[in-house]
Amino acid sequence: MSSYLRKAGLQKEIYSIPDEELRKVYNGIVELKNEFPYMSHEEIKEKITEMQSNFLDIYNYKKRR
Repeated sequence: MSSYLRKAGLQKEIYSIPDEELRKVYNGIVELKNEFPYMSHEEIKEKITEMQSNFLDIYNYKKRR
């Protein structure tokens, strides 16, 4: 909320991050946490790479807006 008010007060661009994309990243983190003990190092690396990609998609979406 404070970020929104600050941007509005400074007349800066206000944008929203797509909820679906945030859910994807969050779900990936939860899944990794729950499955971590049972995963191989390669599976962990793949999961982190996927979450990194999803996070960058959100970041790039924010920059385009």
